[in-house]
Amino acid sequence: MKDFINLPFYLNNELLFKKIIKKKYSPEIQNKLIQKYHKILKNYNKLNKYTKERLLQTQISIDSNIGHFRTHNEDFHIAELLNITIHGIPHNLLLFGIADGHGGNQCSKYISSNFSIVFQKKLRKIRNIELSLTQTIEEINKSFSAINEPSGSCLNINVLYIDLFREKYVLTTANVGDSRTIFIENNEVFSITKDHKPNTDQEHIIKNGGKIINNRLQGRLAVSRSLGDLYLQHSGLTATPDIYTTILSPSSKNPISIITSCDGIWDVIFPKEIPDLIKSSNFPAKSINQYALIKGSTDNVTTILIKLV
Repeated sequence: MKDFINLPFYLNNELLFKKIIKKKYSPEIQNKLIQKYHKILKNYNKLNKYTKERLLQTQISIDSNIGHFRTHNEDFHIAELLNITIHGIPHNLLLFGIADGHGGNQCSKYISSNFSIVFQKKLRKIRNIELSLTQTIEEINKSFSAINEPSGSCLNINVLYIDLFREKYVLTTANVGDSRTIFIENNEVFSITKDHKPNTDQEHIIKNGGKIINNRLQGRLAVSRSLGDLYLQHSGLTATPDIYTTILSPSSKNPISIITSCDGIWDVIFPKEIPDLIKSSNFPAKSINQYALIKGSTDNVTTILIKLV
């Protein structure tokens, strides 16, 4: 099941489930999946309660700081445990992320206020995490742009759930801009997302009619993708996210920490410094932010840390 992560969202629709797996797997694997399908469905009330308890047991640390050089905080964050019913079956998911605004906080605030509502509607309809995240970003970008407000925002948004077919956590991350998500396992740091910077996203910019001047999009914006920024939407800027899926297997002996932070962190901190910062901290997100400010970050700083055990 390495190449398909949305099987749980087809429970209670066996015909569609069989149609989906027939396209992907050999007859032998299909039979195993169908057997597991019936086993999960038979015990779903118990399993659903288990997944909710596991997600509630995750240790969540969130901190946002205006910083030393800004007059207001343009960062907004999202952290919400969702219970979404799809075809009569409830599913538990943790939605979390950071909207890092620029040119004002109107766009980042709009994202944080509307993302969860739009995402849940999309997922109920299309039963696919990646497509739901992409379409939610597209819809929010379109509706905010219609307001004709000039501010913009980067966005790094994550969906975490327990895949009952795999019996493992699945983390799906959508990134637009230069906020980042990493995870730490066995004291080793793994980067999930890549920044959208003009000098590393040239093909995308040129394809969409833009130019890079002094390492900035049209000489003005330090990222190559964002939501909002109406004045650059026909000059190479898009809100097209990159989507990443990560399979995680934490345990009490092998906990895993997921960290999402805005660029105010990554401008001054190397990811390899994070494990020592959070190792003995009771407030790990705050420890990361404070260290960034000590190291000279001139931006707002926001961090979300999710610890899985």
